[in-house]
Amino acid sequence: MISLILWSAAACDGHGRNSAPVYSGSVELTEHSLGFAASGRIENLLVEEGDRVSQGQRLALLDHFNQAVRDAERAQHLLDSGGFSRQEYEHLRQVVDDMQLIAPVDGVILNKIRENGEVTAAGAPVLVIGDTNRVWVKIYVPEHTVTRLRIGQPARVRVDGLERDLPARISSIAAQAEFTPRNVQTPEERTMQMFGVKVQLDDPSGVRPGIFADVEILTDERSGH
Repeated sequence: MISLILWSAAACDGHGRNSAPVYSGSVELTEHSLGFAASGRIENLLVEEGDRVSQGQRLALLDHFNQAVRDAERAQHLLDSGGFSRQEYEHLRQVVDDMQLIAPVDGVILNKIRENGEVTAAGAPVLVIGDTNRVWVKIYVPEHTVTRLRIGQPARVRVDGLERDLPARISSIAAQAEFTPRNVQTPEERTMQMFGVKVQLDDPSGVRPGIFADVEILTDERSGH
């Protein structure tokens, strides 16, 4: 996702002090592409795009999943009575695991690539889930500013639809400079070297990916330290 990139020069507040510059971007999150470990026909997609899911939640099944479960349960009984090997039983349990998709994180379904009844290959993407525990805003700051930033530095994020500021912290700073996308910069600003900075939200509750956000990076003085 390409963030909208805007930056403003420091402005004076009503007391004549310089306020921190505000940078604009869009909310992003870590994405996981999920696919079955086995090939087969998709029998049951249990989620829709936009659904919130919990880590460990079952998301989709291949056909013959129920039969695979019955085979594994029967093998369990035979194993207990000595009529089945541990290796054969573990194989059947693995077949069951390979025929279902489980959410690896708490998140939101961003994209449903396949539909019920479609055949999918092993490893082919079926769903894309966004990790709602790792949400950030990607911004770009000029070279003369990035030298004053540090990992863990506090920030405030404002998003459309929320009346409160969201606490956040810088989680990464690009080691190399990038050019700013030209569609949001003046010709003079396009010649500046800009560094990508990720600002991660402490509590992303109520924030959805893709919405625009304004970020104010706080100095020690403005954060109360």
